[in-house]
Amino acid sequence: MEREFLERQLAEGRSLEYIGALVGKDPSTVGYWLKKHGLVAAHHERHASRGGVERRRVEELVSQGLTRAQIAAELGIGASTLSYWLNKFNLRTRRAR
Repeated sequence: MEREFLERQLAEGRSLEYIGALVGKDPSTVGYWLKKHGLVAAHHERHASRGGVERRRVEELVSQGLTRAQIAAELGIGASTLSYWLNKFNLRTRRAR
């Protein structure tokens, strides 16, 4: 894919899915070409990983008896992300026990 074409599409705020549909390619192929040309997808910050959460902090909030919604709000993460970390750390909230 041409760098100039991709730059124009990104400048217009187009997603990888949209660009892929335009050229008949999978979004992962569009991503490959962006990386190859040193470009960054529009809105990539929105979809980027925010990093992990500290186990000690999650344990502390669970031990305080907070609900999942309260813990998620305290950590600034979504409910599904909290569920991931609770499972990873093998922790259960009071109600889940």
